[in-house]
Amino acid sequence: MNDVTGKELRVGDKIVLIPQNKYTESLSMGIIIGFTTAKVRIQLTNKCWTYSNDECLKFPKQVAKV
Repeated sequence: MNDVTGKELRVGDKIVLIPQNKYTESLSMGIIIGFTTAKVRIQLTNKCWTYSNDECLKFPKQVAKV
């Protein structure tokens, strides 16, 4: 899978993304912990809110490798 800039994504890569929650959209960082057939599973390293989820799924084109 490739990110929005065309870089190949692998488990353990650091990425930036916008995790969506009910109230805001903030830029966050995460680490790829796995893949599904169509999405990337991400462990968030800096949550925008204390009640945010620790993990999320995003399409590869919704993340950028750092």
